[in-house]
Amino acid sequence: MKLIGVLLLVLMPNIAAAQKIQTIISLDLCTDWMLIKYARSNQRVIYSPLLYQNPPQWVPQHLAVHNGSLEQLLELNPDLILSGEFNALILRKRLRQLEMNVVTLPMPDTLDKITEYSHSFESVVAVNKAFVQDMRSPAYPRKNVSLLLVGSNGIGTGRATLEHEVLSHAGYDNYLTSQGFVALDLEKLLLQPPDVIISTSQYADTPSLANLFIQHKAVSRSTPIEFTPANEIWFWQCPGPWTFDLVNTLALRDPS
Repeated sequence: MKLIGVLLLVLMPNIAAAQKIQTIISLDLCTDWMLIKYARSNQRVIYSPLLYQNPPQWVPQHLAVHNGSLEQLLELNPDLILSGEFNALILRKRLRQLEMNVVTLPMPDTLDKITEYSHSFESVVAVNKAFVQDMRSPAYPRKNVSLLLVGSNGIGTGRATLEHEVLSHAGYDNYLTSQGFVALDLEKLLLQPPDVIISTSQYADTPSLANLFIQHKAVSRSTPIEFTPANEIWFWQCPGPWTFDLVNTLALRDPS
């Protein structure tokens, strides 16, 4: 009980500060989506220029969007500027030099870190009830099915990635044994094919060399290939509480 009391004392000042935030500016797509889904509606949010570039169907129309310029951000004079780890590095540095309140959320690369990421978000943004409901960490029995996950540009997803954890928690074996994101070898793929290939590229239907690679007749004859529906690709694009829903979706698909 004492430990719980200490944790509450630590978190309460941050949560109280989040309640006071009135105007929030987002600098990247992932923070855009977190704010749309989980920020309370009584906060004024201005989203990044990336918001309406191939947006998911659930993104509302006509939300306020800034142009990404230092001049406009200063003119808007927000209470909080929220960004992901790898976006707008120079802009963030300049904003901090001008003593603007810039908060950077580290990009999670494990499911546990998504929980940390979400709590960091909650410490600076007043969140709605859906935020708590979406936080869960399922794990499913092994399916003994090897799955090759192929993203944009035909790049395979290996170990030591968030995507690997998603596959593993859903019960699948990652076909790739290398770490990180790797270029695929057609000869090896044909000699030792996975049980299934899933493409998560939103440009899978374009005639690029990378896409033609996984659509090669020899590959399609040896391995079933699934192309993620256009309205579900966003699950793979940014980590967030919805990543746990992605684990559920993969776990419940027919592995045959």
